[in-house]
Amino acid sequence: MTAAGHLQPHPLAAYQERQREQARVEVAPMLDEAARLRATGATWEEVAAHCRNLGFVGRSGRPVTTSALYQVARKHRPGL
Repeated sequence: MTAAGHLQPHPLAAYQERQREQARVEVAPMLDEAARLRATGATWEEVAAHCRNLGFVGRSGRPVTTSALYQVARKHRPGL
């Protein structure tokens, strides 16, 4: 808190926001592809398999799983 009584942002707040934005940018192409396939009636398993075949990976560098793809889609694109 400052002398005037205002709360100061946490020192890591800007870093955390940059990390969140980077994550959104990284998953956007995969989510675009997922939305396209889901619109054609594909299941989440089919979408995940297609994304793996295209080379999409998670942040750890491992192939994306159905569960991870679904969770990311729910977080970043509700209603997908």
